[in-house]
Amino acid sequence: MRRITSLFICAIATAALLGAAAFADSGPIVSPMADPYYKYGGLKDTEGFGKAKPSEIFYGGDPTGLVCNIRWKTWGGPIATGYGTGWYVNSHQSVAQGHPAVAIVKASHLGRWNGKRAYLRLRWSFPKRGTQHAPGC
Repeated sequence: MRRITSLFICAIATAALLGAAAFADSGPIVSPMADPYYKYGGLKDTEGFGKAKPSEIFYGGDPTGLVCNIRWKTWGGPIATGYGTGWYVNSHQSVAQGHPAVAIVKASHLGRWNGKRAYLRLRWSFPKRGTQHAPGC
């Protein structure tokens, strides 16, 4: 009887661990719909979309569409927040006059994309108007 009870407990523990692993892998992703160019067919060289906790997001094009070295502080809730390096350009500069700066990344509007939980909106901003310089990507 003890042997059957032990086997039963092991079976339940294994099922619980497998279930927890499956649940952990079902975390949200950043939907390609979060790409502002998605409705136009998207750009070819994008990065980070369709992934959970991407360390780099790139819309394609010039450096203002890139945030790299992202470290996510929160993930899985209504709003995911991370910090990384983006290319800051103020309103009186050309892209070439910009510089790498600390960027706050926010993914929001948790919904579904292709049957998966996904953030449908993504944006980043620069605290202190880009004065917090950061190492480049």
